[in-house]
Amino acid sequence: MFKFVRELFDTTDFQSRWGGENWSDIHGWTHIVADITIFCTYAAMACVLAYFARRRPDVPFLSIFWFLAAFLLLRGSVHLMNATLFWHPWYRFSGLIDVFTALVSVGMVIGLMRIVPKALALPGLEAINQRLETEIAQRKQGAEAITRYAADLERSNRDLDQFAYSASHDLKAPLRAVDNLACWIDEDAGPMLPETSRRDLALMRQRIGRMQRLLEDLLAYARAGRTQHRREAVDTAVLVRDVVAWFAPPAGFTVTSADLPTLATYKAPLEQVFRNLIGNALEHHDRQDGEVKVSATERGEFVEFVVRDDGPGIAPEFHERVFQLFETLKPRDQAEGSGMGLALVKKVVESQGGTVGIDSAPGGGAAFHFTWPRGPDESA
Repeated sequence: MFKFVRELFDTTDFQSRWGGENWSDIHGWTHIVADITIFCTYAAMACVLAYFARRRPDVPFLSIFWFLAAFLLLRGSVHLMNATLFWHPWYRFSGLIDVFTALVSVGMVIGLMRIVPKALALPGLEAINQRLETEIAQRKQGAEAITRYAADLERSNRDLDQFAYSASHDLKAPLRAVDNLACWIDEDAGPMLPETSRRDLALMRQRIGRMQRLLEDLLAYARAGRTQHRREAVDTAVLVRDVVAWFAPPAGFTVTSADLPTLATYKAPLEQVFRNLIGNALEHHDRQDGEVKVSATERGEFVEFVVRDDGPGIAPEFHERVFQLFETLKPRDQAEGSGMGLALVKKVVESQGGTVGIDSAPGGGAAFHFTWPRGPDESA
């Protein structure tokens, strides 16, 4: 290898152009300056192409840019060698550069022959512009359709709110009248009525109360997730304490919480969720000395809350059913609720981008868990 390199730069068998040929100064320097200038321009073009190829790897047929840069650099090197031959007759080294130039040229020709059919198949500028105009028109139509659908949805939501409010108000009024009438009958003629009639009056008032709660829950469900609220800093530990104080559980019943965070969120819907879950745990417990625990765990951009009780539990086959509308696990005569509490919880939680679920087994209590967004960092 060393011998090959030494012979490659051996100039003993040759003469320089100044020494062996009849070159005038003007003739010789004209060639030298022209060759050096050509080398500089070829090298500059090669650098520009290489820079472009490195910065834009997404450009189609990128290999041809690298081949062209190599060809220009080698072709410029040939001209540089021609300029140096006036002083150093290293014709062997110059011939080696010619060989490399020829190989790269052949590779570039082969690459061009394979690329040209693909390049010819590319759409022209007019076709690209037409396609872009079509896509812009389609997107504009899509945006107009979305705007129209959003307006229709907003109008439907307003109509639904109005209907829910009107229905609730119009149905509550006769229910109150019937309840008042039953109360007057019980007050005026209660002692004279037979036992069965008094029981029927009590059952009627109980059913009226259930219907009133059902109307209130229907109105809350219709508005869940669509009412605008103000985002604020909510200390969930204080929120849970307020909810527990509102229910006023029996003396032997304990409700505890631990490590509950402060969130930048909407207070009203979160309070609605805790009211339903804690209220269910208190209402459906089978003992007077039960316990409810509220805990929280960070889950990235969300916080997972768990409301766990030690009550009778829920069988696995009812885990999905309890989140449906009007579903209760007890007969209607035994269940005072409307069967909408957990359906309302599911709708509110999902409107905030969270999920809700249950872990429970008969006799092992129930753990309702839901995720709630942390909200933006108020300190940022």
